[in-house]
Amino acid sequence: MLLCGVGLIVYTVPSLKYVFFQDYVTIKGTCTVEYDDQSKPRTIDLYYDETGDSFSFLDRADLGAYGPDVPYTCHVTATKDHAFPIAYRIYDVKTDRLLYSSE
Repeated sequence: MLLCGVGLIVYTVPSLKYVFFQDYVTIKGTCTVEYDDQSKPRTIDLYYDETGDSFSFLDRADLGAYGPDVPYTCHVTATKDHAFPIAYRIYDVKTDRLLYSSE
């Protein structure tokens, strides 16, 4: 049990350093949004097609459509190592109009 606890601390300390010092980056690009209202708790998932990054939030963005066929422009604020997502904004891909912000 002790060995498992030490391993968990060693694994998370580098990422927690970024959270403590608020050392964040903003990942921008085209993404798809998926929302699962059947799961508990309800989550929204943002998938970046170009980089393969994905981020999950305990939130529900009221968008017109979800899924892989509907692209959006997303800005996700996360730690430098992309381990802890902090906030996100979703924009219309054609007009760059802000549709939803978690901030």
